[in-house]
Amino acid sequence: MQTLLTGLLWKNRVNGFTLVELLVVILIVGLFSALISIRIEGSLSGGDLRLATRVIMGEINQLRGKAAYTHKEHVLGLNVDENYLYSFQPLPQEGELSKKIKKLPSGVNLEDVVIFSEGKIQEGEARIRFFANGCIDRSLIHLTNEKDEKYTLQINPITGQITVYDKYIDQKME
Repeated sequence: MQTLLTGLLWKNRVNGFTLVELLVVILIVGLFSALISIRIEGSLSGGDLRLATRVIMGEINQLRGKAAYTHKEHVLGLNVDENYLYSFQPLPQEGELSKKIKKLPSGVNLEDVVIFSEGKIQEGEARIRFFANGCIDRSLIHLTNEKDEKYTLQINPITGQITVYDKYIDQKME
């Protein structure tokens, strides 16, 4: 006795996978391998200085715009010991608003931060101020990675333009 299976006789049914089933499996395997390769690349890269530079530059540009738009001072904090940055708006009576912490990519370290009005900060926290008129503290941010490559971010205090050097730049304080 033959039974019907989706309109076909059981003996006429061809064994195998449909095109849709194969595409779904290929898609799942592709997504899985992409996720694995991203994690492996991140752990083997030894610290992506370009990514860290983009993170810091984005935060600087955002804070400069906020300070100019709101006509209020903002601050970028850089924790040299823990390798993270955060931003906040100082308030005279209440201290600081909540900090939004951004970690630098793994393998990237803040070597030091030079704020020309304060000097070189090699441990603890450095705070770069963004003034209501759009100006910024004149600063240098030095990054290094596990391969001992170094980047320097130089911030122009008037224009806010950031110049990136692929070496350690140390300028005399004026």
